[in-house]
Amino acid sequence: SHQQRPDSYINIPAARSVSSLPRIASISTPPPCGRSPSSRNNPLADRSIESIDSSIMPTLWDTVRATAEAAGAAAQLAAQKTKLRAEIALTERDIQNRKRQFGVEMYDHCAPLTDTQDFYAAEDRLTLTLRPPLISAQKEIAAL
Repeated sequence: SHQQRPDSYINIPAARSVSSLPRIASISTPPPCGRSPSSRNNPLADRSIESIDSSIMPTLWDTVRATAEAAGAAAQLAAQKTKLRAEIALTERDIQNRKRQFGVEMYDHCAPLTDTQDFYAAEDRLTLTLRPPLISAQKEIAAL
């Protein structure tokens, strides 16, 4: 019982009524409250889902809370370390800038000493310490 359309070579089966379809054996539905037949041996089977959730949820919530607190503490510690590193870097930069400024100021005070012959003839410790960098700086400035 196939119908053939005159303008096509495709065979289409005729529509069948629902009553002519084979019957499927009865479909089993799960027991109410989420229990399955295998739950007979389960010690939690007699407890309601609400009581199971209430016993598990505080433990789960406590675990989630503890994990979040630990993550928050770690993030706070990392932020504090980063802040301290930034403060140290800024302080080191300020120290270097102050040393440079001191060098400029010191040069301005010591440069006139190089005009005297005593500066080159003196053998005291301070003059021996200041003389080489001061002469080197004067040569570099003269070259500019």
